[in-house]
Amino acid sequence: MYNDDEFRSLYEQMPILLCRAHFLLTMQITDIPEAINYFVVQQRDKLRKLHQQLELFLDKHDVIYKNVPYGEEGTSWRTVVEHFSGEKGVVQLKR
Repeated sequence: MYNDDEFRSLYEQMPILLCRAHFLLTMQITDIPEAINYFVVQQRDKLRKLHQQLELFLDKHDVIYKNVPYGEEGTSWRTVVEHFSGEKGVVQLKR
């Protein structure tokens, strides 16, 4: 699956983030080094995007941004909690 071009294209473009528990499960059941590397890289990149959103969310709590509306970063804190808790709903990062 990981080496299927269509799968890779869709997975890389979609804002899907595996929760921590499912990511670790994927790592445990995968015995192909290239697949492990692929999913690690994808998860890392998606977590970096989430981290950037969370930083922006925190920055907007500064008084200088009091009139700046929230965008996709407005719910980033929920996605972080859901990612680490494995709660239902951590299926997609909003774009």
